[in-house]
Amino acid sequence: DDIILKKNYIEEILKVYNMKPTAKGVQGFIINSFRPFGLRHILINSLRKVFFLNHFEKNKCTLRHGQCYPYAPEGIIECEWLHSSNMSLKKEIFTYLKFDNNFTFKGRSVAEDARLTSKVYKLYPHSLFMNPNAKVYHSPPVKKISKRHILTSVLFLIHTAFCNPSFKGIIRGFWTFLGHFLTYGAYLLSLRDPNIFF
Repeated sequence: DDIILKKNYIEEILKVYNMKPTAKGVQGFIINSFRPFGLRHILINSLRKVFFLNHFEKNKCTLRHGQCYPYAPEGIIECEWLHSSNMSLKKEIFTYLKFDNNFTFKGRSVAEDARLTSKVYKLYPHSLFMNPNAKVYHSPPVKKISKRHILTSVLFLIHTAFCNPSFKGIIRGFWTFLGHFLTYGAYLLSLRDPNIFF
């Protein structure tokens, strides 16, 4: 309900399935995502990377250091996860994998796209792709970050801290939890565009 597909989007998605026989999932590119302009944007993006929060890097769509989404991608790139705003998956995937609806707060599910598609990536390495020619416009969130959004995000980070029972997983979860509050603090101090955080 908040996505506008640009011309030839479907054709560009299908091109990848035709070019890559191993493809299990393909996504397009959100044209109004992060652009590295202005020192404030760059610093906050770097801070979010340090704390394993969602951030942006050129030609990267990975999960190793938090959700990383590419900016200005060049050509078809491999991904470790897909963004639910405009992803496609082979029908067969849903015969044995489902979206995780267990972590939902007031009707808002968090990171269900990354959870599902990262499982696809683990089962089928080199099977997820992005075609930057399949362009979409994603309507940005409202300027005011709601209490529900903050609480949902905090609950998700608490869940993340304890979902991995290893010592390293718990430490990383709390590190990310700290980073979440620091970046929200930076937003509240600047009272600027919240889109730099998402």
